[in-house]
Amino acid sequence: MAVAAGAVFAFTTASAQSGTAVTFATIPTQKLAAVGVTLSAPQGPIPSAAAGEAAASAATKALGNKVLEYHYAYCTDSETALAEDCWAVSLDPSGLGGGGGTPHTGTPSPASYLLVFIDPGTDAMIEGASD
Repeated sequence: MAVAAGAVFAFTTASAQSGTAVTFATIPTQKLAAVGVTLSAPQGPIPSAAAGEAAASAATKALGNKVLEYHYAYCTDSETALAEDCWAVSLDPSGLGGGGGTPHTGTPSPASYLLVFIDPGTDAMIEGASD
C-alpha cells in the first residue's frame, strides 16, 4: 500500500492463475456480478506499480472522484464488448445517484460504488459501472 496526498491507494494484482478472482475491499463481488462485471487474473504481463498510479490518476481526472483502490485484472462486462486486461479503479461514489429510487419520490438513492476501467496502454477510460 502506498500513501499519496493523504489518500490510501491499494495496488494489488491477481496471481497468474487463470480464473482467479480479483476483488475489491470497497465493492462487494456480488454487486459487480449483478451488473455483469467480472474481474479475474490478467492474461498478459502485469504492468508496474507506477503504471497503476498513472491509471488511478487518469480515473480521477476523468471523473473527479477520489481513488479508493485499483487492481490490474482481466475485465469483462457481459453488457458491453469489454473483455481485456485493464486497470479497474474504485472511486469514491459520493455525489453520484444510484440506480434505485426512494418510493413515491423517484429521488435516486446514493450510489454505493463507482468502478472505472482504464486502458493500460493509453490511460484512457474505457467504461464505468456504478449502482
